[in-house]
Amino acid sequence: EIEAINQALQDNQKLAELYCTGCEYCLPCPQGVAIPKAFAAINLHRVWGLTAHAREMYAELSKENDKGETDASACRACGQCEP
Repeated sequence: EIEAINQALQDNQKLAELYCTGCEYCLPCPQGVAIPKAFAAINLHRVWGLTAHAREMYAELSKENDKGETDASACRACGQCEP
């Protein structure tokens, strides 16, 4: 049981490096990339294994919407979101 707990702890530690909390500190994006929504889709895939749902969610970002949001293909690596 201790080995299983230690493995679970190691797995959770790996998630800390890739998990987006959705805090929106990375916004606004000058290109309109919906950064938290894109990362939410990644989280669904990486953390929960819900790949099909993640793909559907991400595909919605590439469609025109009334909020002016888009997917990561619009990113120009300006770095504004990084701090």
